Amino acid sequence: MGTIESLRAAAESNDFNAMYYLGTAYALGKEVEKNDEEALKWYLKAAPQNAEAAFNAAMMYKDGLGTDADLEKALELFCTASSKGIAAASFQAGAIYLKRGMPEKAAGYFKKAAEAGLAEAQHNYGMACLRGDGIEQDCGEAVTWLTKSASQGNTISALRLGRMYLTGSGVLKDRQEAVKWYRTAGSPLADMIEESERGSSERKFALSAVLDETAENNEDLAEAFQMCREAAECGYSPAAAALGKMYEWGRGTGKDYTEAVRWYTTAAENGSAEAMHDLASMYALGNGVPQDYEAAVKWSEKAALCGNASAAYTLGVAYRDGWGVKPDEEKSFEWFLKGAELDSMESQYEAAVIFSRKGNEDEAVKWMSKAARQGHLGAMMALRERDENAIFKN
Repeated sequence: MGTIESLRAAAESNDFNAMYYLGTAYALGKEVEKNDEEALKWYLKAAPQNAEAAFNAAMMYKDGLGTDADLEKALELFCTASSKGIAAASFQAGAIYLKRGMPEKAAGYFKKAAEAGLAEAQHNYGMACLRGDGIEQDCGEAVTWLTKSASQGNTISALRLGRMYLTGSGVLKDRQEAVKWYRTAGSPLADMIEESERGSSERKFALSAVLDETAENNEDLAEAFQMCREAAECGYSPAAAALGKMYEWGRGTGKDYTEAVRWYTTAAENGSAEAMHDLASMYALGNGVPQDYEAAVKWSEKAALCGNASAAYTLGVAYRDGWGVKPDEEKSFEWFLKGAELDSMESQYEAAVIFSRKGNEDEAVKWMSKAARQGHLGAMMALRERDENAIFKN
């Protein structure tokens, strides 16, 4: 465009392209000192006739460059630039409308940007189709746009396609397609699926755990349950324990206390301390089995001896209150101390109370401090009464 002087002269003579280039020179500090206010001024002058200028001005209003942030003004300019064919402006307008809770308008702008080939917009429009956000739900259309986006390198779209094909959410379940898209995204889930297909119980369970923790819908939960069951049926103890929880809480399947007890027992007999504790709870509550406090205490003791802190605390309470056993203060104290050593804040607090009652203030403060550090309210209040700085001791 020549020198800044000639560019300015052209801009002042109503050359809209010159206005745009002059604004860009100020925005970048090219041949002039960087000046956002001047950049915005010239972009706004050019905006009615120059789509790029309208878009750049919108971004400045959005980000508060050269002016106070003003989303309303930004949206107006994004819409202007969108009407002149700027795909990024359509995407930005869609994002603002979505944030404002106007999914129909958002979907329209995302579609416009998607049709222009913008990968991020293709993802957003695909997700709108998948969820029926602002438009009629259409899983086939969702796959089309997510595939376009993923094929342009959008990792989030590739991960979404992998999840859909793995769980059969909106598409026919196809683990080969799932592997393909997870691999495209560079996700370790691709190898996990392949290894689970070859019969690796550990990988099946790991994959089940990932799906369960990140589940977004019932299909995800159902697939997590199925993989967990497959791993459990192959004798993998951690999967059996997890399957018991799924049956107990109805996660990915219907609630079934009898099945929960069955799988907790399987895992417990194979050494799972957590399953032992869960099984004890089932006996205590009479869920899936006749209520049996003696059995509850038996499994709690096994769990505690295997290092389950919650079970040790439960035993402390049982012997203190005579729940399923004869009250026994010394045994109660022993189990609370065991739980305290296993880092149960409830046990630490109870042990501290007993040490205080026995006159051993050093041990009382030691365990009360540990409980307080973990956020036990009673311990914090007790320490405050004794010494405001006690929490930092021991």
